[in-house]
Amino acid sequence: MTAHSGATGGLVIVVEDEPAIADLLRLYLTRAGFTCHLVADGAAALADVAALCLLDEGSRLIQDTTSYTRDIMSELRPPLLDEFGLPDALEWYVGKVAERADLAICLQAEQSLARLCPEAENALFRIAQEAINNALKHAQATTVTVSLWQQDRVAVLVVADDGTGFDPVLERTLGRAPHWGLLTMRERVLGVGGFLRVESQTGIGTRIVVEVPV
Repeated sequence: MTAHSGATGGLVIVVEDEPAIADLLRLYLTRAGFTCHLVADGAAALADVAALCLLDEGSRLIQDTTSYTRDIMSELRPPLLDEFGLPDALEWYVGKVAERADLAICLQAEQSLARLCPEAENALFRIAQEAINNALKHAQATTVTVSLWQQDRVAVLVVADDGTGFDPVLERTLGRAPHWGLLTMRERVLGVGGFLRVESQTGIGTRIVVEVPV
């Protein structure tokens, strides 16, 4: 986990080792579940029906939480990213979004893209996630296009939507702080020596352009 000073002077925390965090969470949840079972055995021996009911409910809650944690961590850093690379991981994620959202989403990924370092691949994957989520939650977009290709020694990621958009110049003029999602994207790109550009126009949509050295 790394802390950076953000563009607005605040502290932005970027999590770099999601798998380790996931393992730690699962470990604690497993221990909690095991403890519940031990206490349940003791309550059964004492024939305490009320305690058994409460422990059974707690055990089910821990199992559900463990499953939910596994799903979340899988989306933060899917195994496909490490095994097969960024294009396949993006294809998997875009497919999941298409299944559950009322949104037309298209992926145009260059399969011959050279493998990046794990930190850069993770940064690009998380930026694509954040940009897609912004288009869904805030921009009221109906169409999103995710493009990924290599240009010379640079990997280029573009996420474009047809949402409400905004006026970047006006935002700066009014002194408004950048959206937290955009701030996090910039910090992720800086962490791997890359560059991020936001192109947006009110009523037209937004394009997030990211360039990372290969």
